[in-house]
Amino acid sequence: MHSLLEMQAKVTFLRNQRITLPILFTPPNTKKSSIFIPENGELLIDDTLENLYDWKSAGGTGLYFHESLSSNETFQTANTLQRILEP
Repeated sequence: MHSLLEMQAKVTFLRNQRITLPILFTPPNTKKSSIFIPENGELLIDDTLENLYDWKSAGGTGLYFHESLSSNETFQTANTLQRILEP
């Protein structure tokens, strides 16, 4: 996220979809794992592999969010949050 307006738009979109999972934003050029330390396998859903590799190396679990569901050797891939929200 690069601006407060982008963050607000993302939160509004997700809440309008009835997604109530916690949403954490990080400043540009800051590793997500330095803001929230994933010590217990916490899940990061991200569209940037660099973020996911960092998250995994810090002890977290990553899910690659990618429009085309292109396969990835390291991370499961999803192109919709529906898959994540279903029990």
